[in-house]
Amino acid sequence: MMSTATDRKVPRIVASVLCILLANAATATRADASEVKLAENGKAFLPIRVGPEATERARAAATTLASYLGRIAGAEFAVGEGDGTEGIVVGLPGDFAKLPFDIAFEGGAFGREEYLLRSTDRGLYLLGATELAVEHAVWDTLYRLGYRQFFAGETWEIVPERENLSLAVNSKEKPDFFARRIWYNWGLWDYNRKPYADWCARNRAVQGFRLNSGHSYGGYIRENKAEFDKHPEYFALISGKRNVGGQSKFCISNPGLRKLIVDTAVRRFQKDPGLDSISVDPSDGGGWCECEPCEKMGSVSDRALTLANEVAAAINELKLVDKYVGMYAYNKHCAPPSVKVHPNVIISVTTAFLTGGWTFDQVVEGWAGQGATLGVYDY
Repeated sequence: MMSTATDRKVPRIVASVLCILLANAATATRADASEVKLAENGKAFLPIRVGPEATERARAAATTLASYLGRIAGAEFAVGEGDGTEGIVVGLPGDFAKLPFDIAFEGGAFGREEYLLRSTDRGLYLLGATELAVEHAVWDTLYRLGYRQFFAGETWEIVPERENLSLAVNSKEKPDFFARRIWYNWGLWDYNRKPYADWCARNRAVQGFRLNSGHSYGGYIRENKAEFDKHPEYFALISGKRNVGGQSKFCISNPGLRKLIVDTAVRRFQKDPGLDSISVDPSDGGGWCECEPCEKMGSVSDRALTLANEVAAAINELKLVDKYVGMYAYNKHCAPPSVKVHPNVIISVTTAFLTGGWTFDQVVEGWAGQGATLGVYDY
């Protein structure tokens, strides 16, 4: 995970893939926050309020909060509808007609997890930009009150018991890493699927932005099998022969190949406009094209990025709001490129399998120098 040192320019880090990342610990209480008393000696002082038009997901988040506050304080917290003037207010700002303050979130693909926690003399406000952000606000509030889910499963859930329950907070939060995932690798069997999902939610390790960046060339080949069968020249040339196969590299200098990949990406977004991103990362391993036109394009990184850049430009011409392309800086394409990175291409730098003598820091700095928005793929 990269630090945000103040004495040098730090590249923007958007994604953390497979890294051991917990959601931020509770931030320090603001000096201007009013303390609100929630419960004392088994008695709840404030009801939990949702808006009259609240979604089922927002209502479920409020019910979860009521349940855990009850367990912590030994009190019963009622859940009902309200206009936002008082109580423990849970939901989207638009759910409430009379909030006592103005609140605006930045919106967009990277604003979906932003939320506000604010205590006043009238209540406690848990407001989110989206339903997911509302859930984050609930778990953050519980965290500040001592709740923990250290590992997946009931054994590792800590629900404190506190007779006197109060909170002073005024904090607007969003994640440092917008796309993040911690997984069991190949151990995610049915019996631990729900505990894993619960752990992710309770630690706010749930992605609001979906970054696709896995090895993708094989998928493009399978999706366009007839075209690749007709055009063996789309495959990499190795030792004078086209390396025809399901995981082959492309002959990226071929304009027909690049058009096919671009058209495929456009088709996917037209079919599913809700997609945040698409991967244009090469297939794993070696086998890069040795033809003269490809070599004239530059390094392996230059070639892979050229294709990713063209896809990013095309999918954003669809005017579907910002869409992104994911790609690793990994193996033979870890070296920083000599061409600029399209603003909507996100490069995830791997912490292992870097070739050519490049260090992780050098790869990060080199890609950032070409304008890349960056992520980290940690083994």
